[in-house]
Amino acid sequence: MAHQEQNSSAGYVVRLAETADALMAILKVRYEVMRVEFPMYVAENPIGIDIDQWDTQAHHLGLWKIADGREEPVGYMRIIQTSPTTAGEEVFKIVKMFPTLEDRIKRTSNNPIKFLDKYHDFKEARIKYDGFSNEKMSTMREEFKRRREIVFKTQIQEACAYRTQVANKAPIE
Repeated sequence: MAHQEQNSSAGYVVRLAETADALMAILKVRYEVMRVEFPMYVAENPIGIDIDQWDTQAHHLGLWKIADGREEPVGYMRIIQTSPTTAGEEVFKIVKMFPTLEDRIKRTSNNPIKFLDKYHDFKEARIKYDGFSNEKMSTMREEFKRRREIVFKTQIQEACAYRTQVANKAPIE
């Protein structure tokens, strides 16, 4: 599932989080993004992870940056299933380590997208979401956009440098 060029000291890899440690790492990334994008749906917590009732029945994918022999989580995506997944066991391990998270995984909604709980249908939700125009949301969106541009600019520069090295058959640093 993971792909990295041989002899490369830098790159990115996408893989399933199969351990509690890997899951914790990418749930921290999810928390950081969600606290900026949707702070009204993700409560601040001292542990710094976003975990909810749907995590026990989801496949959790992480994007990891690999550089200098180290891996750093930089992206997250989950695919929610209709029944529990093997990741559910890892979610319960995390909750066991941090009992204050237990309430977060209890079923409180029939909708995996919290925003949609408040609206009759998707069209109504979309109208409301598009209508978020208060100053705080606008400022938060601009900050997130600025951070995203910095990250993507860096990734694009690294990819271009790598392609140039490969094209010139230069030693990869």
